[in-house]
Amino acid sequence: IRLETSFGGGKTHNLIALYHLAQGEAARVPAAAAGLVDPDWLPATPWPVAGVVGSDMVPANGLSHGSLTTRTLWGEIAYQLAGEAGYAAVRASDEALVAPGTQWLERLVGDGPALIMLDEIARYLRVAKAVATANRQSDLAAQTVAFLMSLIEYAASKPRVSVVITLADPRDAFGQETEELRQELGEAQRVSARQERVLTPTGETEISRIVTHRLFRRIDGEAAAETAAAYLEYFKTLRDQEVAIPERAVRAEYADEITQSYPFHPELLNTLNRKTATIPNFQKTRGALRL
Repeated sequence: IRLETSFGGGKTHNLIALYHLAQGEAARVPAAAAGLVDPDWLPATPWPVAGVVGSDMVPANGLSHGSLTTRTLWGEIAYQLAGEAGYAAVRASDEALVAPGTQWLERLVGDGPALIMLDEIARYLRVAKAVATANRQSDLAAQTVAFLMSLIEYAASKPRVSVVITLADPRDAFGQETEELRQELGEAQRVSARQERVLTPTGETEISRIVTHRLFRRIDGEAAAETAAAYLEYFKTLRDQEVAIPERAVRAEYADEITQSYPFHPELLNTLNRKTATIPNFQKTRGALRL
């Protein structure tokens, strides 16, 4: 599964929710997952889960776990899935910085269930480009992409194994690496017809709800509806007076926009999300909240 949206669009929140679902949290408190997932799908016991954030990985020095240090995605995934015994299965490949096959996954996971989540991998790839591998024929970034292809192929063959990868908007930070990874994943999809689903956690129409939810403890729904109705009536009056106003201002859909954006005017949020989003590294929802 590919989660694609700009920074601040909800990718990490989705990963956190998936983690708790896979850990059996929702089975103990079914109401927590109401409306999100079929109760019959909820695991009664925790699944093996690996969650790797690219910004946490340090290819040059590795990620310390006390008695051992992981230096690659496959090393970290193996450790998270099965501890030191899991890491032992890929130690040689991890130390050499050379992508392994999928035999170790077969030994550790088999037919599952298992959930593997990879966040901010584009950021990791930028750093990995500067790290040479043991065979000197490619850098760690190229080996990481090769590993991702093998990982996706393995997951596609296992009905109870899921891999979730997040990709930001190419206009966000690390955009070049994001686009390169997107092209690689797209090429793999065309060549082998692998099973893949691309999801956008937050659409353009949902950003106003996120912003108002994050900034206000409570929104008066009745006041929002009254305000929208007043605006709509006012715009219709202007139109009857032959004042030049946008046609959409007198449509019911625009009143809905006013209600959803309340207490902000929808044009303010449109400006923040669409026009300022053209500024390099402006992070849409997160940037709008900060501004």
